[in-house]
Amino acid sequence: MSNLKLASGIARIPDMLAAGVHVALGTDGAISGNDLDMWMALRLAATLHKGASQRADAVSTHQALGMATRSGARALGAADRLGSLEKGKLADMILIDVKRPHAVPMFDPVTHLVYSTAKSDVRHVFVGGEQVVRDGVLTRHTIDDTLDAVAELAPRIAATVA
Repeated sequence: MSNLKLASGIARIPDMLAAGVHVALGTDGAISGNDLDMWMALRLAATLHKGASQRADAVSTHQALGMATRSGARALGAADRLGSLEKGKLADMILIDVKRPHAVPMFDPVTHLVYSTAKSDVRHVFVGGEQVVRDGVLTRHTIDDTLDAVAELAPRIAATVA
């Protein structure tokens, strides 16, 4: 999203994938992208290159999801612990409410996740097997506490990158 906003071009993701490059998908940052919405990033990854190349197979929804999960973990050097649900890895996962008017009918779960669901559809979040969001509500902290902590930390983090 930030590349589009900044008019800095479109990464040649289909070419990178074809060359065997492990491409990780993220949200960049709130300063350049204005939003930390992985659903928008997923949807853009799966659609932008189709329009730019006029090829429906440019980046599949399965490839986009892999960039957000397995390749993201690999980019962080944590593929042995994160990025997929496997025995021995941390149980980081989300449960999504797919019984929403904008999310029916469902034919392919991955395509459905990428094209039809939204961040507001996330009902439960588990990190390392511990539930940290239940029915859309944080379980360990309040939103206000979290926002206060971010407001306190942001200047210190910004100072380290300035």
